Amino acid sequence: MTNVKWRSVFIYCFFSFLILTNFIVASEVDEENIFQKEPAVITKIIGIYDGEETDEISSGKVQRIVVKITKGAKKGKEYEATHNLMTNTGTVFAFDELKVGDKVYVTIDERTDTPEVFVSGIQRQLSLLLLVILFLALVLIIGKMKGLKTIISILVTIILVFGYAFPQIIKGTSPILVSIIICAISTVTTFTLISGFNKKTVAAIIGNLGGVVLTGIIAMIFGRFGRLSGVNEETMFLAFLPQGTNLDLIEILLAGIIIGALGACMDVAMSIASALEELKKENPKITKNALFKSGLNIGKDVMGTMTNTLILAYVGSSIGVLILYMAYNMSTVEIINVEALTEAIIRSISGSIGIIGVIPLTAFISSILYSKSNQDEE
Repeated sequence: MTNVKWRSVFIYCFFSFLILTNFIVASEVDEENIFQKEPAVITKIIGIYDGEETDEISSGKVQRIVVKITKGAKKGKEYEATHNLMTNTGTVFAFDELKVGDKVYVTIDERTDTPEVFVSGIQRQLSLLLLVILFLALVLIIGKMKGLKTIISILVTIILVFGYAFPQIIKGTSPILVSIIICAISTVTTFTLISGFNKKTVAAIIGNLGGVVLTGIIAMIFGRFGRLSGVNEETMFLAFLPQGTNLDLIEILLAGIIIGALGACMDVAMSIASALEELKKENPKITKNALFKSGLNIGKDVMGTMTNTLILAYVGSSIGVLILYMAYNMSTVEIINVEALTEAIIRSISGSIGIIGVIPLTAFISSILYSKSNQDEE
């Protein structure tokens, strides 16, 4: 009963602290107007002109449409707009061709006498919402109470990333420091919610954080040694933030590597700590050395699948770039020296080294903590 009360008090205090911190951060962000941005102009397609045009620059199909503003100060107004498709007419990839009734976002340029209106994006939130609902339903059906705790831990992580991490980085806080804070809080929250506050949780937390720190150190060393700049098509625009914050793109890259490895390290740490706990229950007289060796053997099996998972995840995210470079007959050496690919390689290998580091650390901490129970009983 005491353990249950302690666990409840711990979780309650932690969430109270988290909510308070998030509120304070949000207030500071609003005060400094970090996210100055006009609200999106949401429209509905009410007409499409007959005939087709071709953009001279991209050689792609251009749609001329009539849109009606459905939200904001210009609600009810109608405009003629231009929508540039991604591909030529007749190809199987022209999936973004608009139809009457579609909802889109538009950009309105009123610097000229006749406003120029362009489609800036298609509304996709409905499909994303359905996907999220499907995920949550499956988690609750399969996991039941543990599934609910999993959802809570995911929400905490999302709040940390969007409510704390991004605003703090934009304000100028070190991305590496922010990523370490996120990893620590997310690890403690997730493991405590799922397994309670016990020896298994402590072992998994220490093992996981050790692996994440190792990932960061390896990424930092070889990122500098590989002369990475952190500049790519996505991050280059960070130099033009309206807040005038000077962001260290290398630190942002390293922070992404650390956070990216967190999930895999958490999985390995909890798997080993949980397995050794069950082994201890089945054989209470097992020695510390035997527990440690068992943890290493279990970790060897987990290591193969998790490192594969991490490497394939990064390869999968770079598959378009790889195909593009191979289509232009670039050699393997040339491809791996492209910075975007070098980043992906360092991400995957650093994360894999972190996973390898989690195994002996978690096994060692678990063997010490579980062997103490024998001494306490004696």
